[in-house]
Amino acid sequence: MLANLAPALVEQGFEITVVTTRYDDNTPPSEAIRGVQVERVRPLLLGRAGRVRCPQRAARRFLSYLTVYPALLWRALRLPASDVVVTMTDPPLLLLLGPIIALFKGCRLVHWAQDIYPEVAEALGVLRPQGLVAGICRFVSNFALKRNFKIVTVGRCMKQHLLDRGTPPRLLEVIPNWFPATIAPASAADGVAFRAEHKLWGKFLVMYSGNFGLAHSFDAILEAARELQGKRSDILFVLIGNGPRLEEVKAKIAELSLNNVLLLPPQPLDTIPETLAGADIHLITMREELCGLVVPSKLYGVLNAARPCIFMGPSQSEAALVIQQNQCGNVAPANDSSALIQAILRWADDPQALKLAGARAKAAGTTLAATTQSFARVLRGARKWRSYELPLRTRPAAFP
Repeated sequence: MLANLAPALVEQGFEITVVTTRYDDNTPPSEAIRGVQVERVRPLLLGRAGRVRCPQRAARRFLSYLTVYPALLWRALRLPASDVVVTMTDPPLLLLLGPIIALFKGCRLVHWAQDIYPEVAEALGVLRPQGLVAGICRFVSNFALKRNFKIVTVGRCMKQHLLDRGTPPRLLEVIPNWFPATIAPASAADGVAFRAEHKLWGKFLVMYSGNFGLAHSFDAILEAARELQGKRSDILFVLIGNGPRLEEVKAKIAELSLNNVLLLPPQPLDTIPETLAGADIHLITMREELCGLVVPSKLYGVLNAARPCIFMGPSQSEAALVIQQNQCGNVAPANDSSALIQAILRWADDPQALKLAGARAKAAGTTLAATTQSFARVLRGARKWRSYELPLRTRPAAFP
């Protein structure tokens, strides 16, 4: 998302600096990419590829994060002053750096929330719900959030969650995600190449393409495949991706002896539109307790591919709201295999409805151009607000 947005803002007249991490020697510490100045820091590598060994993966990542924050902060403080600093949400609670940078640099803050912490960590079992550590994290998160000029959320459900947290409404702005423009457009993709490569002619393809992560539930999908296996030989489930739950999914497929499930690895970026267009309908799953904490961005790839979507998750999620308001799919509870089967059969038996829903899906997608205009308005508003107190600096925005 940032790799799309930053160059687009440069075209709008902004000077953008991105402060990020550098995990190997193959990337330079500083370079310009499509008009965006990229500054990379080298924290102690205790997480993904570090030399320090730790018995638990979570502990390694935690120790790695402890070195990422000061490295990012130190580089940000050494850069020329900016009018606006935009903090993001990876690693968790990165927004805490914003008030510190503002204190020393005299800038205004915007937070771009793709996830809400510590609630995500509580929902996934990383932190004990309502425990002492989660409570401290929530307190400091609220403190940092309220020091922003704007908090950009990627969904209405996320905005509501922050309102329930006590965030002032004037701070909140909803700007949805979009299908990345760095990936080839799907306008010329028809799915023929994908079906030909995997010999899938004559099949009604039900596809899940994305991360096999802790935020997603796959039990209902595999149960639906089991139910339909002996009844509809024309329906094939295609599961594409990688992630921490992949081995669990593989084991379940073997346990149930599912011959109507095709499991594929992540596809190359430049073939994603063709892959997504190869399906007849798409599946998106999200655990109920994550409503308002995350928004599945894979929805925008599905919309761009002009295919209906069955969302299995909370009905108040942004994904559910988009599907319902644009009549481009179905919404069902995360673990309701019966509802999933009914929806699949309905689309499989009504090609005309499938085609019309696909057209509505395409029209419902958010474009990079629209998002850029929304972000530009937020950043210019922050800069204008700042100008009443401090002289304008040379760089309008930086993204640590």
